[in-house]
Amino acid sequence: MCVCVCVAQPHPLSVEIHVYKETTPSPSALKPPSILITVVLQYLPALRVVTGHCKDPADNAVLKSLFPADDGSAMPMEGLAQLQAGQFRFSAAQTARPYR
Repeated sequence: MCVCVCVAQPHPLSVEIHVYKETTPSPSALKPPSILITVVLQYLPALRVVTGHCKDPADNAVLKSLFPADDGSAMPMEGLAQLQAGQFRFSAAQTARPYR
C-alpha cells in the first residue's frame, strides 16, 4: 500500500497578518484604519517550509518585489532546492510561495 502526500498540501491552520494604511489619528474619528493588504502564512508539512500569499491575488506582486532576486519560486533551503535534481520550482499558478 502506497500513501502519496502532495508536497504543496498546507496544514489546515494558517496565520493572517493585516497590514494597515498609516493614518493620522483624529480625535473625532472612531473609524478603524483601513487594511492595505492581508498576508496569509501557511505551513507545508511535507516540505517543512512556510509559504506566504496575499488574500487579494493582485497584491502578490508586493511580496514578489520585497527583496531582489526573491520572487518565491525557488526553495529557501539548499536541501529542498535539490528536489528534482535542482530543477524544482513552485508553479506560477500557485499563489502561496516560500520567500526567503
